[in-house]
Amino acid sequence: MHRIELERMGCTARGDRWRVWFKGAVLIASARDPEHGAARALLALGYTGMVEVWHIGAAHPAIRLDIEQSAVRTVVESERHGPRLRMWRPRPRTPTPIAGVRGRAGTAKRDRSATTPAKTASGRQSAAP
Repeated sequence: MHRIELERMGCTARGDRWRVWFKGAVLIASARDPEHGAARALLALGYTGMVEVWHIGAAHPAIRLDIEQSAVRTVVESERHGPRLRMWRPRPRTPTPIAGVRGRAGTAKRDRSATTPAKTASGRQSAAP
C-alpha cells in the first residue's frame, strides 16, 4: 500500500489549499482536491493499488483510496450545493505566450526584430551595438 501525506498550505476564497508529499518529495505543490489529484499523479507515474492518505502529524490515516478509481473522480462544490463527487474532466489547455513569438495560437510567427540587425535608410545592415 502506498502512502501520501497532506500539508495544509492555507485558505483562499475557494477553499483550503494542500501540498501533497509522496516518498519524501512534493508530488503536488498546491491543490484544492488533493486526494483525487494525487491519485491522478500517482497513476501517471505508473502506481496502482491502494493509497493511504495521511495528514502530517496525524496518528492514523484520514482515508484509504483505490488509485485507479479515485483518479477519475473529483470533488465539486458550489454555492447552491455542498461537496459532491463527480467524474473528472481535464481542463482544456490554453496556449501560453512564448517570449519572442507573436500571432494567434497555431499561427505563431517568430519575432526576429530582437535577433535581426536593423537596416539603415540606404538598405545596408547597421553594425551590431
